[in-house]
Parts: sequence; structure tokens; C-alpha cells
Amino acid sequence: MLAKIYKCPFVEMSALLSANVDILWNEVIRKLYKYERIVDNLIVEKQQNQQKELVGRIVERTRRFAKSCEDWITTKIVAI
Repeated sequence: MLAKIYKCPFVEMSALLSANVDILWNEVIRKLYKYERIVDNLIVEKQQNQQKELVGRIVERTRRFAKSCEDWITTKIVAI
């Protein structure tokens, strides 16, 4: 009943009789691997987003710098 309420798997087992111990152990390991994969994917996504943000900032700074150089050169040419 509690397993249904908390929406978690339920395996009736007996350590004394070694009944269903393997099933429980396999389920625990499977859940841990699944959680580990999810965490790894989140870390990779975060790193990719940080790299995209860094590239975006570099491009924006380069555009501003190029624009200011263009303005400076234009004023020098006009002054001549």
C-alpha cells in the first residue's frame, strides 16, 4: 500500500531465505545508474550553455570593438 502511495517499486524479499534479494539489488543498481546518467547529462548541458554564453560575449565585444575602430577610422579620414 505504501509503495502505491509513494509511487515507488515494491519487492517482497527475505534476506534469511535469500528470496528476491537479486531482484532488489538489480533494481537499486539500475536506479542508481539511471540517476547518474541524468546528472551527467545535466552537467554536459550546463557546460555547453556556458560555452555558448562565452562565445556570445566574445562575439559581442568583438563587434563593439570593430564598430568603435570603424568610427575612429572614419573620423580620421573625414578630418583629412
